Amino acid sequence: MRTVIEKIDLFTFNEASEALKSKILTNYYNINVDHDWWQCTYEDADNIGVNITGFCIDRGSYCDIEFKHDAISTAESIIGEHGEACETYKTAKEFLISLEKVSSYDYHSVSSLKDEFKRSLSEDYRIMLSNGYEYLTSEEAIIETLICNEYEFTENGKIY
Repeated sequence: MRTVIEKIDLFTFNEASEALKSKILTNYYNINVDHDWWQCTYEDADNIGVNITGFCIDRGSYCDIEFKHDAISTAESIIGEHGEACETYKTAKEFLISLEKVSSYDYHSVSSLKDEFKRSLSEDYRIMLSNGYEYLTSEEAIIETLICNEYEFTENGKIY
């Protein structure tokens, strides 16, 4: 039998040289998105009566949504749940104001407004998902994760 004791130098991110930091960032570029990073956005949508049924933030980006109930109750939920600075709030407010201007008997106009509201809300959520992904994969967010979790790294830039 043989016992080998190996000495390994470990570095926090802040202690690492610039070259090692670069290796670490390359090795862990997806640390914040290697799980269901979109879950908070899905929960937010669910809270206002929207199911996100799929999305893509690469080329051909889209976000597919369905209303759990109807467009009007969804818009009212958004007004109650989201702040005035939020794009979904602005979209919902614009929809409700536009809806007040048409007769409820003008089925075509009402239907068009509802369709446009759904498209606009879908785009709002696509942008939220895209912005969330961009932030989570930014150098700033990756470094924050590595430091907050107090990871230590070997000379090859791997978490020990």
